[in-house]
Amino acid sequence: SIGADIVLVSIHHGTEYVGIPRRAERDYARALARTGVDAVIGHHPHVPQGVEYIGDVPVIHSLGNTVFLQRDPWTQVGLLAEFTFVRGAKPTLTMRPLAATFTPRWLSGRDSITAMRHLDSLSRRLRGLP
Repeated sequence: SIGADIVLVSIHHGTEYVGIPRRAERDYARALARTGVDAVIGHHPHVPQGVEYIGDVPVIHSLGNTVFLQRDPWTQVGLLAEFTFVRGAKPTLTMRPLAATFTPRWLSGRDSITAMRHLDSLSRRLRGLP
């Protein structure tokens, strides 16, 4: 025990511009989730990647960009992860899409729907991967 009420692990790893993390990257994030932490949050690929649960532990493979300006469309979308932790219960995770520019702003309407559908698609693909 490390004496903390909540332990979040932030990992800077992954292959840039790839929507689904490679096997070694998935294995590493999943192994971290099994160590007793409360959440694993990845960043580095510059694009959003899927979200999965290892037991009750949310694993966000990549939040994408927040403050940045690149040309690829998915580098222009970032995610904010909002957690709610209640002792003895599975954490609640809400993902909020944003436009990743030099002045980030929340996505709304069709842009928000498109971003969340993309995240859902990536997350469903992750569920079928070893």
